[in-house]
Amino acid sequence: MSKFAGVLLLLALVGCASTRTASPSVAMTFEDLGCDGDWPTNEPQQTTVVRTDTDGTTSFQVRHSASCGLSTRKPAFSINGDALTLRYEMYSPDGAAILCDCDYRAKFNFTNLPPTVKSASFEWSQHER
Repeated sequence: MSKFAGVLLLLALVGCASTRTASPSVAMTFEDLGCDGDWPTNEPQQTTVVRTDTDGTTSFQVRHSASCGLSTRKPAFSINGDALTLRYEMYSPDGAAILCDCDYRAKFNFTNLPPTVKSASFEWSQHER
């Protein structure tokens, strides 16, 4: 690299660093609320995500249907623009799943969630163990 190109690169890096503003890290806690019984037969098996904002914490309560007897693990999230995606894995601790549809619920709690987040979705995957 030429001396001139190196100076331009250094100036570009310094310029970028001086215009960046520090933002606090997004922190998440997770509550597995478990199965709330069989999924009601009179309701469509549709996933819902409900947002609440209280005292600096933004929470998303998730409700979905899955086989009875499963547990959750590996809660995670990602932010892409104004969209938040929540996710976790479901698995059977003993390798068995009961043939019923359970009404699963979980809660994702955030501090320092960017105000630009306007929507949230949820996805899950099932593993044997």
